[in-house]
Amino acid sequence: MGDDLLIIARRELRLKFRSKAILISTFILIAIAAISPWISRSDGQSESSSVADQNYTIALFAVVLLYTILSLSGSFLAFTIIEEKSGRVMEILLASISPRQLLLGKIVGVLAFSLAQFVAVITTWLISTELAGKPAIEGVTATQVSYFLLWFFPAIISFSFIYGGMGALISRSEDAGSIQGPISIFLIGSVYLAAYSLSNPTSRIVEVATYLPPFNFFVALGQLLATGKLTQAIALGYLLAIIFTAFTIFLALTAFENNLLNFGKFSIKRFFIGKQGLRVAS
Repeated sequence: MGDDLLIIARRELRLKFRSKAILISTFILIAIAAISPWISRSDGQSESSSVADQNYTIALFAVVLLYTILSLSGSFLAFTIIEEKSGRVMEILLASISPRQLLLGKIVGVLAFSLAQFVAVITTWLISTELAGKPAIEGVTATQVSYFLLWFFPAIISFSFIYGGMGALISRSEDAGSIQGPISIFLIGSVYLAAYSLSNPTSRIVEVATYLPPFNFFVALGQLLATGKLTQAIALGYLLAIIFTAFTIFLALTAFENNLLNFGKFSIKRFFIGKQGLRVAS
């Protein structure tokens, strides 16, 4: 099983590196990380900026970075699954590997590429801020990077499985928007809520979102990086996020296995009906 997963993961990585859209988006992220310290720098501003302002900048950047990585990786994963399904490539792959192994291998490839994106962007950002001599980013510590990774992994795993499971429900490439649109709106709303929480940390909706996955992937991350305090609410929210991730994996694997070779009009019922309610392609 391990060898099969690595083969699928390497295949997924090759697809990503061959995708012009993914590479262009990654280069844009790196370019933004490189020029942002120089654009935001002003005479005397760095010396007078407070620790709170520094942490706010770091938190906002981390939230936007997480959103971008989730959106790019998830959308591409769903699109490749839909294309392989509509082109009957899946039937060839499933002759030698189970549906669950196939999805798990794809997720491993997504994780590897997303982690590489994170390392490239952060490394570029830190080098550029060092050259710009901007103390606001000198405040980025190993602890803050650890906090980001702490929320990064359940977030990327959860949304990758969501995109993958939903992708199995689609039979035609032109129907991809029916799943990518709602998920994108949800992600953008989560980013907005996280940005709002940085200015209004005591708001009731922020308090609820800190506990509620998957909103807390963004809200709790922003709060943690902005304040530097691992509160009881954030700790409980993280536990709930782990439970949510496990539930998402189960649901997505079930949907993927039941619907991968099913062809027909998209319906959310296919999450639950699967093979029993739909015709399996011959």
